[in-house]
Amino acid sequence: MLGSQVIYPMAFVDTGTDRMRTMRYKDAAALRKACKGGKFSSLFTGTSGTYRVTSDAPGKVTMREDVLAWQLALDGGQWKLAGLEDDTP
Repeated sequence: MLGSQVIYPMAFVDTGTDRMRTMRYKDAAALRKACKGGKFSSLFTGTSGTYRVTSDAPGKVTMREDVLAWQLALDGGQWKLAGLEDDTP
């Protein structure tokens, strides 16, 4: 199921550290391993519930709250996760 909900390679940008890091996950197996290792735990807890939605191009949107962002892209008539961003200090 994870493979059908995400566009690969999927990028995870961690800007809350001393230096900005971008990790790219090439397939569902790599993303699943990162999830099981707790890599994205801050993206799913403590959200404010207030989101801003912006679009840079047709078929692409970003949902952002205070420090977290989810990039979605339209793929074959379905919205899929294309990237994550964590600005947690």
